Amino acid sequence: KDAVHISQEDIISQISMLDARLITGDADLFAEFSKRMESAIRKNQGSFEQRLLASIRERHASQGGTAFIQEPNVKEAKGGLRDFHCVSWIAKALYPGQALPEVLAQAEVSQAEWKKALFAYEFLQRLRNELHFLAGRRTDILSHTVLNTVAKNFGFRGGKFQKDSEAFLQYYYLQARRISQVLETILIRRRSGSRRNFTWLGGKYLPFGKPQKKKAVSHIKDSKLLHSPEKWMQHFRYGQSQAISLDEPARTAIRQSLPQFKQAAFSSSVLAADFRAILRNKGKVAHVVRQMHDLGFLGRVLPEFGRLTCLVQHDHYHKYTTDEHTLRALEILDQIAQGQGASHTEYQRILNEIHDSSTLYFALLMHDTGKGLGGGHSAKGALLVRKASSRLGFDPDEVEKIQLLVQHHLLMGHVSQRRHLDDSHTIEEFVKKVERPDILNMLLLITYADAQAVAPGVWTDWKDYLLWELYYKAYDRLMFAKGISSSARAELETVHQQVADLLKLEIDLATVRKHFRLMPEKYALYTSGSQIVKHLRLLHKLEQAPVVLNWEDHPDKGYTDLTLVTRDHPGLFAKIAGTLSAFNLNILSAQLNTRDDGVVFDQFQVGDQAGNYRLHQQDYPRVEKLLERVISGQISIEDYLRRHSRPHAMTRT
Repeated sequence: KDAVHISQEDIISQISMLDARLITGDADLFAEFSKRMESAIRKNQGSFEQRLLASIRERHASQGGTAFIQEPNVKEAKGGLRDFHCVSWIAKALYPGQALPEVLAQAEVSQAEWKKALFAYEFLQRLRNELHFLAGRRTDILSHTVLNTVAKNFGFRGGKFQKDSEAFLQYYYLQARRISQVLETILIRRRSGSRRNFTWLGGKYLPFGKPQKKKAVSHIKDSKLLHSPEKWMQHFRYGQSQAISLDEPARTAIRQSLPQFKQAAFSSSVLAADFRAILRNKGKVAHVVRQMHDLGFLGRVLPEFGRLTCLVQHDHYHKYTTDEHTLRALEILDQIAQGQGASHTEYQRILNEIHDSSTLYFALLMHDTGKGLGGGHSAKGALLVRKASSRLGFDPDEVEKIQLLVQHHLLMGHVSQRRHLDDSHTIEEFVKKVERPDILNMLLLITYADAQAVAPGVWTDWKDYLLWELYYKAYDRLMFAKGISSSARAELETVHQQVADLLKLEIDLATVRKHFRLMPEKYALYTSGSQIVKHLRLLHKLEQAPVVLNWEDHPDKGYTDLTLVTRDHPGLFAKIAGTLSAFNLNILSAQLNTRDDGVVFDQFQVGDQAGNYRLHQQDYPRVEKLLERVISGQISIEDYLRRHSRPHAMTRT
């Protein structure tokens, strides 16, 4: 009685008791225990199912929400040992009196799929034992530190462009995928009984979102409509337009029928047109593409992408497999289109300017297809995507755009984060490669979505700032190469007046106008009004000091803003960078402006790239004193750094 009571309150205890077996002791007592446990579950079957599903969701979320993640937990992660156990628990609790093969048949899991899942389970068991033996204790994490040893012990050997450890990881992900697909098939089959079905051309669909209370039978009596890849693509397109999804019998029919078709069946013009239409539906692409990929359908339509399935990027930068990373990048682009999150607002404005988004979505989908083929994956991917886009019926201009976007998908991030953006030659070189404003817009969005999908926390505010700074300067160069447009000139006049109004009680109008006259015309286009006001206030103090500084700390973001006003002279930037390095600080970003009269207005974000190290207010005077001495020429920063080989101790966050 106590055991039954405990099981009703705690799902972990309940499933443990569900797996109970008699080792020794009173057989009659154990039989009575089992009978009461089964009776308690049968009476509260709905509650058991809800609690079990909730525990699965929570467990998956705690392990990154995907099977395709670096350093997976082979027991608890999605597709791990625990997911395989869940299949048994569902069969015992929700299908009492039925053998497991009967349950699998009802859920549309084929014998071949179950056989593969059993093989995957045995592999994971051997892997878990190996991890225990290597560590000398219980551990379920396939960490980077043991990966090479595990791959060697399992006898894995990589190919020409694949390390042994990468070959092993790819095999692991494929096995986890098999277990995950079986569990997901059963869960969807359970959910389909409590959702209202939609029918179109004989196919049945389920609405996205939470289950409805109304129950309906979910099956396809006549699956002739599903005997063609063209029909499958039509169903995916219809499901996207209605925010509905094929139910599990339809998915099973697709998944199990794929091997029957030759590759030519996936290359028809009708299928290609429907796929382009799916990519054209902004904000609703990722879900459909992920579903296609999970079923193996996408890899038949696009073998170039299918090759990326479970492909490992074994480094400390990428958190996911190549295919999972790409699907997450598509999800970011969908979020931008839907306006989810304040950080996406400016990117949504750019996305809204793109009329036909199929070019953008396809370029993002294919941007990493050159991986796994050796170095220079961007150039190799560009060659692959040219053939794929032509095969799918994109017109020649779109094919050129897609190829350019894939070839240069790393360019904008590289230039914005590693090059001096106030160097006109840097912008000129970048613009020559981008060529057109529409390419620039799409490259901005691809750069952002690609970086966001690498791993949580990789994208930072300062990277975002640098990306937009490069975008605006390149856009100005492309649009206003022959001067400022009339609309931009009107915007300049508005900024001039706003700054004058803000400073009317502090600085006379003539000084404000002189400042704008001595600055480059576009200074007011990419510098905020508040920053310009700060520049003018600091300029007023320059009469009493060789250098004037202003600090603004951002503890939540891990960096400090430093605004510096002084007079220009050779080697100024090197002196500033050297001085900051003496305090173990990096310049994360820089906006450098020089007036015609030689007055410099520089703004720096300083800290470290991990966001763990920044200045505190008590550190400001020490940095200011050294900066003033170096800039005024009282000491040489080179000599100073030689005498102080170890950076000054600073306050840590």
